[in-house]
Amino acid sequence: MRLFFIVLFLSLASCKVEQHSSSNISPRWYAGTAPVAINLLGVELVDAGTGWAVGDLGLTNGTILKTEDGGQQWQPIAQTNEILSCVHFIDKLTGWVAGYAGRIQKTSDGGRSWQVLRGEQEGEVLNSIFFADQRNGWAVGASGLVLVTVDGGGTWERIQTGRVEDLWTVRFVSPRNGWIVGEDGVILHSINGGREWKPEVQGSGKALLGLAAEAGAPIVAVGESGNILRSDDGVKWVSVDSRTTETLNGVTSVDGKIFWAVGSKGATVGSSDGGRSWSPVPAVSSHDLMAVKAVDAAHGLAVGRRGTVQILTGEAVTGK
Repeated sequence: MRLFFIVLFLSLASCKVEQHSSSNISPRWYAGTAPVAINLLGVELVDAGTGWAVGDLGLTNGTILKTEDGGQQWQPIAQTNEILSCVHFIDKLTGWVAGYAGRIQKTSDGGRSWQVLRGEQEGEVLNSIFFADQRNGWAVGASGLVLVTVDGGGTWERIQTGRVEDLWTVRFVSPRNGWIVGEDGVILHSINGGREWKPEVQGSGKALLGLAAEAGAPIVAVGESGNILRSDDGVKWVSVDSRTTETLNGVTSVDGKIFWAVGSKGATVGSSDGGRSWSPVPAVSSHDLMAVKAVDAAHGLAVGRRGTVQILTGEAVTGK
């Protein structure tokens, strides 16, 4: 069976897919055990086993959770007094979390301890944080907020972009080249490390909430009403049929070929041709999924409302 899967996967990967054909990805996702009853808003996975999730305030304040078995079991490793909206790790030890109080924290030991790098800022909301390496990082949030660091988060500079829209996700493919997506469908592009931003898409009226970008690979943005935009160069963007009308909150890519996007009412769609075409995956939960991360074709996690955890298994197969 395993040999069959490998042969089938390689065969599909070598096939050319027409732009308007239906995506032939058919993964097997299943519902994991909810580790908490609170809303989970962000997830990170650095290998097949090691991941983290963050989210809303519960009875014991906000929680940072960690898994070492691909999402089967979770342990709370830290508590905060704020809603945490995003988490990003560059390896098994080094990571950052941020949230609705504008505070940014860092760990250098896999989450056992956390250092506050940026204190609480009244009225600020951070929606996304991303680092290209140990030093270069960015965070974005409500009302056009953009922050840049070049020292691992020790100091942060607020960048004046002239934007007033809520910004939802930031991704960079190098220390200099990155994108932000936000409200009203805006896409901003920087080629100088986030010091200056140019609007590549002025706004379609539909918010773009999630973004997946890897060096030398297609870039995909997802958002309201199943909206998906795709770009080969990060400058010219085309709309792609997602085959869902549900709002898509997050998207992840594997080597720029396989993409997963998740959203409202457990909606999950996938692509195996670089985001050109998409297919819906049977929902395993009715709760909204807020974030997703995959590290390869057979290992991924999605999290959402009421502690929902959705796991991509090693038995996932691609095929018609």
